[in-house]
Amino acid sequence: MEWYEGDFNDYEGALLRTESEPPVFGDEGQREEEDMKVKIDGRTYDTAKAEKIATYDDGLPRMDLDYIREGLYREDGVLFLAGESGARGRYAKNEETGGKIGGEGGYIVTREEAKEWIELTQGENASNANLLLDGFAII
Repeated sequence: MEWYEGDFNDYEGALLRTESEPPVFGDEGQREEEDMKVKIDGRTYDTAKAEKIATYDDGLPRMDLDYIREGLYREDGVLFLAGESGARGRYAKNEETGGKIGGEGGYIVTREEAKEWIELTQGENASNANLLLDGFAII
């Protein structure tokens, strides 16, 4: 994993953790949600400022090839997924020597894609997530 400390305007796909220190490799303890900034199509999205609609964590340890943790967010009317995964997940990156490694990132989703993601990942919480997607508050 490469930590980018430069200007986000120069690096498409850059991701910045807002934590003071990077995570420990293989951290399998209690997972805390991590705020991130991710640049998508020339614009920076911040999960700390965006409305969180739902999150998903498959429960696998971070060093597992199939590990995935992500969230569905809305910022200024734009829906996006941001997260991290192992080498076989959607956020995997190409390694310089060939193959794949775990990675982090994000991408814009349509409303229909967001609904499908909710149905696939939220189980019993799908109705609450769909209400948030539709702009309703849950009390």
